[in-house]
Amino acid sequence: MATLRIPDKNVTLADPSAVRQFLDGRGIVHERWFADRDLPSGASNEQILAAYDYLLKPFMEKCGYQTMDVIHVDEHTQNLEGIREKFIAGSCRMIRFVLLDIEGTLISVAFVREVLFPFSKHRLAPFLQERRQDPSVLQWTVVCQDTIEHETGTRPTYEELPVLLTTWIDQDRKLASLKGLQGMIWDEGYRQGAFKPELYGDVLPALTIWRARGIRLGIYSSGSEQAQRLLFAHTNIGDVTSLFEHYFDTSVGEKKAASSYRTISEQIGLPPGHILFLSDAEAELDAAALTGFRTAHVVRPGTNASTRHPTYSDLTRLFLEE
Repeated sequence: MATLRIPDKNVTLADPSAVRQFLDGRGIVHERWFADRDLPSGASNEQILAAYDYLLKPFMEKCGYQTMDVIHVDEHTQNLEGIREKFIAGSCRMIRFVLLDIEGTLISVAFVREVLFPFSKHRLAPFLQERRQDPSVLQWTVVCQDTIEHETGTRPTYEELPVLLTTWIDQDRKLASLKGLQGMIWDEGYRQGAFKPELYGDVLPALTIWRARGIRLGIYSSGSEQAQRLLFAHTNIGDVTSLFEHYFDTSVGEKKAASSYRTISEQIGLPPGHILFLSDAEAELDAAALTGFRTAHVVRPGTNASTRHPTYSDLTRLFLEE
């Protein structure tokens, strides 16, 4: 039986399902295992590991762990804080890849909602008119028409698309076809110097530190891969696209679907337990945690801190060891 105390919230959890749910939301696996033999009082680490070997081996293979350890804790244990620090350090060493959201995590929500979206709405009609013979545009407009026909039963003409797609922008529809068109429109804006995204001040220092420690980095956003690359190529501190080795968009699945994170894990080539996902959206973190990802809720101004995931307002304070 486990009792979990959360001093800063004055909460104590004793129900096994409540303890498991709380820890699962923070990327910590909590299970109760039974030894395959009787263990004497004061059993050595080797004896304990041998008694649980039938469970440990498949668990390590599933999660990609290379080593295991035994920590003895009871009411007489001394230096609990030191043991805690050792556990945290060992846990953080498992992180080999950091996957990051963009909006509300690396840049402000306002830049997307108050700069990018209005620009794409303003340019949508003339853009579609000027490039109506462009195959790269038509590939997305046809998909838009297909989607509208599927949803309404009526196929819109090309000329009707600007009004309909403007409504989609207002609704923030997470559709690859819309995001593809927006990416091309934003490309014009970036090249014209119409706007320049500003990264939060802790972003570059944190990314630089993680990269120096051998931790791989990637992006997962509902915006198209093209839009992601454009944004990071034109930030207030210059082109930082080379920091990231993967740019995932909704082609791998929706951000609130656990299956999307399984696909990302496969494409990265790492077990979920070695991947940390940072986002300002709890529902996305929930989905990632279900897959076994480590998670952390990035709390920027205006964001309510999560009660289900570790929270950080400064990425440089995220403890990631080599």
